[in-house]
Amino acid sequence: MYFVKNRAAWFFAILSLPASAAESPWVGSAIGVTLSDTVIAQRIRAEMLADDGVARNAVSVQVIAENGQVTLLGPVRSTTEKLQMEQLAIRIAGRGVINGLQVIELP
Repeated sequence: MYFVKNRAAWFFAILSLPASAAESPWVGSAIGVTLSDTVIAQRIRAEMLADDGVARNAVSVQVIAENGQVTLLGPVRSTTEKLQMEQLAIRIAGRGVINGLQVIELP
């Protein structure tokens, strides 16, 4: 039970962090840019894992944020899932996302 409580606290802590460099107290510093990218990627990952529609395959998806640009890479099971992940990432990042997800249909 202890692990579950800490996992939930970590999840909500990530969601409460600033999503952009404009909200970050370290704007303009190298740390601010890196932290902002890290926070964006972590928030997208946390949202994917919490979303019942995409959570099952979210663990195999790579979320990369660099200078505010988000890239999604990896296999997904359907075009719908691919578009759901992209929309989720756009909502959090606040801008376009490079969607490199590949639909892999399993037999």
